[in-house]
Amino acid sequence: MIKDNIKIQRALFLVAILFCNASLYAEDKNGNFAVKGAGSISCESYIAIKEKRSRDYYVFVGWLEGYLTAANQHKKETYDLSPWQSPELLMMALSRHCLKTPKKGFITAVNDMIKALEQEKLEQASEIVAMTSEGKQTFVYKSILKKIQRRLSAQTFFKGAIDGTYTPLLRDAIKAYQKKKNIMPTGLPDQITLFHLFKKNN
Repeated sequence: MIKDNIKIQRALFLVAILFCNASLYAEDKNGNFAVKGAGSISCESYIAIKEKRSRDYYVFVGWLEGYLTAANQHKKETYDLSPWQSPELLMMALSRHCLKTPKKGFITAVNDMIKALEQEKLEQASEIVAMTSEGKQTFVYKSILKKIQRRLSAQTFFKGAIDGTYTPLLRDAIKAYQKKKNIMPTGLPDQITLFHLFKKNN
């Protein structure tokens, strides 16, 4: 039921995008624009809903993904604003931001996050690479895989080519990095691993 609600929210938002010719950030002469759905409430209300983990929380997940899709479509030189971050990770980041500024509107918090995401956005479409290790599988853009290789190479974990290919050599390098960071060594670039690998001052 929850998954169905999320799919409905995404579909409705995407339909709205298809039939709207205006820019994502278009506004009236006074700088105002109508905010629809989950984006219209305050950070404080969002935190209360998140803590209850009610069905309404998952509406926010669908709303955020739809909003990011619209941003990807309308922002210049942008293919994907969140090329490796999962919706769950983004919602956690929003929660931390909202706890600091509870009176701020949820949409304002999302736009603040988008500004931060722009620093590491994917500007061009990139092939998706499927990776399998120990019976588990994950997917990542080839350009992100190259970035992973560069980061691991800079820290002497990886000594292979920076080519965006998932090889046993890269798998072992990821495992070694995960062990150093006390992350379960799967050999796959999961969210925790990518967060540590890409964060500033790593």
